Amino acid sequence: MDLTQNINHEDEDQDEHENEGPSATPLWRYVTKVTGEKKAGGGSAKFVCNFNCQDKPFTGSYSRVCAHLIGVKPGEKKQGIGLCSKLSKEMRDLLKQEEEDAQILFAGNAKAKKLQRAKVIQADASSPSMKRTIADIFKTSDREDVDQTVARFFYCNNIPFNVARSPFFTDMVTGINHAPRGYKAPNYEKIRTSLMDKEQSKVQRALNPLMQDWSTHGLSIASDGWSNLKNQQLINTMAVSGGRAVFVNGHDVSGMEKNGLNIAEFIFKAIDFAGPSNVVQIVTDNASNCKAAGAIIQEKHPHIFWSGCLAHTLNLLMKDIGKSSDPSLSFFNESYGKGKAMVKYIKNHSSCQFLYKTFCDLELLKTKKTRFGHVFIVMQRLVTVRASLVAMTLSNHWETLRRSSSDPNQHDIVNKTVMDEDFWSKATRVLKITKPIYKMLRFCDTDQPVIGEVYEQMDTMLGKINDILANDPIVYDLIHKMVVERWDKMNIPLHCLAYILVPNDKGVFSLPQAIKDRATMEAISWWHMYGGVAPELYSLAIRVLSQGVNTSCAERCWSTYSYIHSVKRNRLNCDRAEKLVFVHYNHRLLSRYREDYESFKNWDVYDDDANIEEPLPTTIKERDNVVLYESEDDDNPATIVVGTGSSSSATGTLSTPSPLVQQKTQAQMRLEIARGKRHKK
Repeated sequence: MDLTQNINHEDEDQDEHENEGPSATPLWRYVTKVTGEKKAGGGSAKFVCNFNCQDKPFTGSYSRVCAHLIGVKPGEKKQGIGLCSKLSKEMRDLLKQEEEDAQILFAGNAKAKKLQRAKVIQADASSPSMKRTIADIFKTSDREDVDQTVARFFYCNNIPFNVARSPFFTDMVTGINHAPRGYKAPNYEKIRTSLMDKEQSKVQRALNPLMQDWSTHGLSIASDGWSNLKNQQLINTMAVSGGRAVFVNGHDVSGMEKNGLNIAEFIFKAIDFAGPSNVVQIVTDNASNCKAAGAIIQEKHPHIFWSGCLAHTLNLLMKDIGKSSDPSLSFFNESYGKGKAMVKYIKNHSSCQFLYKTFCDLELLKTKKTRFGHVFIVMQRLVTVRASLVAMTLSNHWETLRRSSSDPNQHDIVNKTVMDEDFWSKATRVLKITKPIYKMLRFCDTDQPVIGEVYEQMDTMLGKINDILANDPIVYDLIHKMVVERWDKMNIPLHCLAYILVPNDKGVFSLPQAIKDRATMEAISWWHMYGGVAPELYSLAIRVLSQGVNTSCAERCWSTYSYIHSVKRNRLNCDRAEKLVFVHYNHRLLSRYREDYESFKNWDVYDDDANIEEPLPTTIKERDNVVLYESEDDDNPATIVVGTGSSSSATGTLSTPSPLVQQKTQAQMRLEIARGKRHKK
């Protein structure tokens, strides 16, 4: 029997009780007379309790309704019907009061007068503000039912619980509350077509205030490529200014040759979108075709610089060290290879992984080669959990696993590696060498405008490597050469100009407060405060120092693509996926400027389909870093501990000249020129 239908379609007698106002039989409102059922004899009727205490209808008159809802008073005849099990004591008391009020209103006997006197005494003894009405109780019950319906929507559609923190979820509920009576949600076709187009237009208009700032601060066009689940080759473009990255567009380049001309054509569209006069630089990866595209763009727009992604450059530097054929660096690839094999064996064998977790709570990290700094990430975790690995291999369970293993030889190799002191010594050495590079990578791998600090940070990085390898000049010379070669390939005059524009102490800039603020304020903020005395230089400084040095925003945008174009949405075509990414990514950017952002900032992380209840990073920087540095393995995803990058400042102080400027390459000559101009009085 469909009781929902019965509840929603009451007979005329029921409607009469509900719509007339005061009634002599008010408790009829809380049961539903069953339609389509033959009425019982006399004044009896079949009814269902609105509190859903049982599915089977009851039969009886109003007396049985009262007995079911409020019970039988002492001394009265029993009605042969049980009390409603769904009613709380508070609700039952309110129903009793409603029934007594009806008796007073519609009866004139002594009993009614007695009830009336009792009611007056009770009213005098308590304040009306302290009482909850029966309507309030039922509203609470209704809210709980609605809450359960909303929760069911999350459960049945595998929606991450974090979505409940979304400001757009709150906006949706508020909109439905204010919708016209009888509102129906839009259908599948409308959501994916006309409403999506309308939302894209709204987002575009909402971005206008941010885009108007581009004429003052300039912007960088960041571009990167990716392959989706359909193995379609995609290129996206982002407009980045002052640390704010706006998704511009994405293109399907499947079947198209990835040469410089074709890449340049796609970037030209982004330049036209942003306005050529607003664009300061193009940032791509360091591939030869991207560099060729940069040359084509510079030929058409001479004022636009091409720059390789600095984070990508540093990641390639780590790979260069690992791939070196020089015997002096053989320990690097050897130790990483053994460590990687150890992690793979433990994570690919469920019994080994279970045993490992009994000794250590930290996951072993297994990253893809495309992850920035993957060598440092893997080796650092291994060194951290060394004691747990040793304890595991010395346990009786480890030997038991060997006997049951399908690959006992590999089991023995892992055991030997864990107990090999030479392996751990080399692993520690790898960490010491790569740590300065990794820190530099983390420093520059942000949307924030750190271009003015690149020279100083590179200088510091090589200085730290020099200190670490002070007793090993051969290895240092090899690494120094690799650093300089990579730096020469991506260094451009814009980096030198940005370095010069970092505040110094001349003229009004030499005021004590200006000098003090250099050490605590970001360079752009410093120029906003003190640059008014030099308007032309101020304008140039703001445009140059507002730029980034990498394509990290484009990398993170592919994470958005991956989430939207997941296996469950694999039928999406590229145009519709691009619209979804445009709306999704840019709405997140705009949401950070809402007045109520603090109340939902925990939502501002990337959604994870794999774990709907995983603890989430709480800041934008942590969220961005998780996307770029998290462990990602197709079969064994693991959680990466996110480190913190260096903070940026506007200080103009350089460290002691480091090995970076000892070799007279073109890049180093530019650095020396910059240093000379900077310290010239």
